Amino acid sequence: MTDDGILFNSGEFNGMNNMEALPKMAEWLEKKAWGKITTNYKIRDWLISRQRFWGTPIPIIYCPKCGMVQVPEKDLPVELPSPKKAKFTGIGNPLETVESFVSTKCPKCKGPAKRETDTMDTFVDSSWYFLRFCDSKQNDKEPFAKKNAGYWMPVDQYIGGIEHAILHLLYARFFCKALRDLGYVKFDEPFTRLLAQGMVTKGGTKMSKSLGNIVDPGEIIDKYGPDTARVFILFTALPTKELEWSDEGVASVHRFLLRL
Repeated sequence: MTDDGILFNSGEFNGMNNMEALPKMAEWLEKKAWGKITTNYKIRDWLISRQRFWGTPIPIIYCPKCGMVQVPEKDLPVELPSPKKAKFTGIGNPLETVESFVSTKCPKCKGPAKRETDTMDTFVDSSWYFLRFCDSKQNDKEPFAKKNAGYWMPVDQYIGGIEHAILHLLYARFFCKALRDLGYVKFDEPFTRLLAQGMVTKGGTKMSKSLGNIVDPGEIIDKYGPDTARVFILFTALPTKELEWSDEGVASVHRFLLRL
């Protein structure tokens, strides 16, 4: 049986709920020196193998003679072509339809070659942008100077929505640890403390553009002013709690502000 339930034929764990027993089993295995508790992170490759037109181009060229070749630094950044040149059919990668972008010359042998048409997701940028903030104005030679990153990092307080925090936090930590291993930074974690904001719901469902149940703040601002929207959000829920949107609550807060 693969569902949750009560264990039997399991020695000292008989009668226990399987989910409650799992950590105890792991501890038992460690005591016996038959195994150890560890955490596995699964980093999905969709950040890199992203078959869409918009996204940071991957600076790789494929040559029949030389194989996979990096775009020389002097030719960076690789820029996207005009979207007017692409065919958006909903099938396949639109970048592959732009012949002037795909066809190029090999940096090594100067023969005909093809560009990589997958792009990088914006998560790649947001996984290290905080390091660029440490050294963005004067430094045009490298992403950031180790000395400046070492002075400002790690970030003291990270605030973000719970969905964004989960993915962004995982990728940012992965990047930070990779940069640490490569010797670019000395710290292990990019953020010292996390505050995850609660979700905003409407009618018990998460507010989402894809679901079409969002509230346009412009309409509230036009009708009541921006202070009403701000105070309603602050009055209704703590930053870490879920917020159920209420049009009646907005009007109530507006009346309170008028009295104030």
